Order: sequence, then structure tokens, then C-alpha cells
Amino acid sequence: MSARFLGLALAAIIAFCGVPAAMADQTNGGSGAEIAGPASSFSNVVDARFAVFYDRSSIVRAKNINTVTHPSTGIYCVKIPKTLDGKNINAQRLIPNVTVEWGTSFGLDLLAYYYANADSCPKSKRFVEVRTYQFPDGVPELSDNVSFIVTIP
Repeated sequence: MSARFLGLALAAIIAFCGVPAAMADQTNGGSGAEIAGPASSFSNVVDARFAVFYDRSSIVRAKNINTVTHPSTGIYCVKIPKTLDGKNINAQRLIPNVTVEWGTSFGLDLLAYYYANADSCPKSKRFVEVRTYQFPDGVPELSDNVSFIVTIP
């Protein structure tokens, strides 16, 4: 191997290893990232009965959702009201869409999933369970570094 190749390889490794350390104290959107729009409403989301934007620690915006609990690392319970427009709601019959909200998350290898069993939430008929993951070294690990959005038509 040539000295030039070794030098380039070493420089790439040093640069790559420095990225996580540099990002450790700021979100993907940067340290000054702001969330646009009203702080408590997704009321203009007309095609969803329920919606929530959760930024790793609190609700940023929501429609017909007031509570998200966090029983353990990477596990979130989105509480669905008992009724909406006079109709009973069973969370187990809903089909949520879940996605990572990149700008307020930390890291590059992020996933957010809906978990149908909701066995980590207290009452499965009232909660939609979301699980968030990172993949350090290619291995999935539950993570609190992932912001997410849930919409339910």
C-alpha cells in the first residue's frame, strides 16, 4: 500500500470519527433550529383525525392528542381520546402513519415504527405505541434521540 493511500485513508477515518462528536450537542437541524408554525395545533391537517409532532421530550403540535408518555428508552405511548365527534375510538383499530422528524432528531441512522401490540402502554385500546431506533454499528437499538410525527386518518 502506498503512503499516499494510507494518508488518505487515515484522514477519512479521522474526519468520519469527528462527525458524531461535533453533532453530539445539536440536532440535525442545527443548534438554532426553530419549529415553524403554531406551537399547539395541527388543526389545518384536515385529512387526519389525529396527529402529533413529538420532539424527543414534548409535544410540539397536535390535533386531538394531548398526551404522549415515555415508559422507557425508545418507547412512546400516544394517548387517543375515548371518543371523537360522538364516536367511540379503539386505538387498536386505527392505522397510524409514523415518520422520523429529522430536524429535531440527533443522529443519522434513525427509524420510528408503529407497534401494533402496544404492550408497553397501559391500556392498549387507548394508546398507539411508537418505537424509535438508531443503528450504531448496524445494530438496532431503542433510542430517545428520535423525534417523530404520527398521523392517523
